[in-house]
Amino acid sequence: MLRMLGASPQKVAGLLVCEALWLAFLASILGLFLGHLLTAAVGYLLQVEKSLPVTGWIWLVEEWAIPATAAGVAVVAALIPAISAYRVDVQSLLKS
Repeated sequence: MLRMLGASPQKVAGLLVCEALWLAFLASILGLFLGHLLTAAVGYLLQVEKSLPVTGWIWLVEEWAIPATAAGVAVVAALIPAISAYRVDVQSLLKS
C-alpha cells in the first residue's frame, strides 16, 4: 500500500524492520517483567509454606541476551517481507 502511495522501497523495508524491532523489544521486556513477577509470586507462596526461599526480583546480567536475541530474530524475520516489499512492481499492482 505504501509503495502505491509513492513510498520508496528503502522506506518500506526500513519501516518493516523498525516495526519488527519495536515489537521484539516490547515483547521481550514485557516477558522478562512478567516472568520475574510470576516467579516472585510463586516464591512468596513457597516462603509462606516455609518450603523454599525463592525470589523473582534478582535480575541477572545475562538477561540482556534475551532482548538482543529477540532483536536478532526480529530482523531476520522482517527481512523476508522487507525484501518482498522492496521488489514490488507498483505499475503491475495499479493495472490490476
